[in-house]
Amino acid sequence: MHLAYGALLASLLMDVSIKLVSSEVSTWAIVAWRWIFSIFILLPFTLRHLKPHEWKPFERTHIMRAVLNLTGTFCLFYSLQRLQLPVAIAIFFAEPLLTSVFAALIGGEKLGPAKWALSILGFFGVTLVIFSGQGSSEMVAAVSYSDALIALTGAAAWALMAVLTKRDGAHLSALSLLFWISIFAATAGVLMSHDNFTHIGMRDMGLLLIAAGLGTVYSLLWINGLKRLSASAVASVMYLALPLSYVVGYVIFREVPPTMAIVGSSLLFCMVVIFTQPSLQARFNQAFLTKDTL
Repeated sequence: MHLAYGALLASLLMDVSIKLVSSEVSTWAIVAWRWIFSIFILLPFTLRHLKPHEWKPFERTHIMRAVLNLTGTFCLFYSLQRLQLPVAIAIFFAEPLLTSVFAALIGGEKLGPAKWALSILGFFGVTLVIFSGQGSSEMVAAVSYSDALIALTGAAAWALMAVLTKRDGAHLSALSLLFWISIFAATAGVLMSHDNFTHIGMRDMGLLLIAAGLGTVYSLLWINGLKRLSASAVASVMYLALPLSYVVGYVIFREVPPTMAIVGSSLLFCMVVIFTQPSLQARFNQAFLTKDTL
C-alpha cells in the first residue's frame, strides 16, 4: 500500500508546486518545463531499458496519447493557476466516472443501469461545482464557469487516454508510454510558450523542477501500484486526494470554496467511491434493481 500512498502524496505536492508558481509564468511554459525535466529524469532509464520495437514515437498509440495527455496537462495546470485547489481537484475527481463512460462507448465494456445512475449523479455533482460561482461576484475568484469547464475537459482527456491506452497500448511498456508523451508535451509547450519559456525566475524554475520530479514519481508509483495491488485498494487510497485538497487549500492558500462547490464535490466523492468499490457497488446495484422492480 505504500506505493499508493506515495503516489497520492506525490500527486498532491505536484499540484501545490504548480499552484505556487507565479502568475507571470504562462501555462504553456509550465507545461514545457514540467515535461522537459521529466525527459531528463526518464532518459537514463529509457536508454537502458527501452526495447527496439518501442523506439517508434510516431506509432498511432503514442500520437493519440500525446494529444490527450497534452490536453489534460494544460487543462490541469491552467485550472490550478485560476481555480481554488479543492475546486480543481474536485472536477478532476470525475475522471473515473468519465473513464467508465468512455470504456462503455468505445472500449466495448458493459455499463449497467446502476453504473449509469451513479455516473449521472456524479456528473450532477460536477455541475454543482462548475456553477457554484455563478450569480455572486464574491465567488468569481473561487469558481469561474469557463475555467471550470477547461478543468472538466482535462479530466475527460485523461479519461479517454486511459481507455485508449488499455485498448491499444498493451504491447508497450509503461516507460515507453511515459517517455514519448514527455517528448511530445515538452515540444508542444516550448512552441506554444514563445518568449515566456525562457523568462522564468529561479524560484519558479525550482518549483517546476520539483513538480516535474513529483509528477514522474507519481506516474511510476501509480503504474507499479496497479500492478501489485488490486484496483480497488489503490482507488481507496486515492480517494483521500479530494478531502486532503480542502485541508491543504485552506492551510497553504487560505481557500474556502463556495457552499455549492462543497456540496457538489461531496456528492461526486460519494458516487466515485461507490462506483469503484465492488462491495458498495453491489449494494447500490441491489437497491437500484429492487427499486426498479417495485
